[in-house]
Amino acid sequence: MALAEKGLKWDGEHVDLMRFENLRPEYLAINPNGLVPTLIDDGDTIFESSIINEYLEERYPQNPVCPDNPAARARMRYWVKHEEDELFIAVRPASLNLMMKQVFDRYSDNELDAFLVHHPRPHLIPRLKKMFRAPFNPVSVGASRERLRSAFKKMDARITVARKPRA
Repeated sequence: MALAEKGLKWDGEHVDLMRFENLRPEYLAINPNGLVPTLIDDGDTIFESSIINEYLEERYPQNPVCPDNPAARARMRYWVKHEEDELFIAVRPASLNLMMKQVFDRYSDNELDAFLVHHPRPHLIPRLKKMFRAPFNPVSVGASRERLRSAFKKMDARITVARKPRA
């Protein structure tokens, strides 16, 4: 979205996370963490969404997406951190249970092993396999929903305060 907002031309590569394409050797050669997204710009490789967004803002200052006021930028960074610390963490158990487990159930143990063989942190593989094979957990989904509700309520309260005119 930042690329589009800044009016930058770019070519994308689809990485199918449900087929663990992010763990293939060719992707790990680009991003050894095996995470998406990854930006390659003029020979520089940048990882992590928020870092990519800040890089794009500094590298391509036209059509700024960040406020120019230091206090407003600090508030922006707060919300980026809120997304990383709250929203992303909150949605993980729900997406695992409601989407990913259904996809991973289609794979045999051998297929799952073949997908995970290049994982950058091999010590996590047994835990991941156990998590992928565990039955649907409605309690975990409910906790995700509640954590998301709480995070959105916090966001709504801050946005409501920000919209009120100052006296």
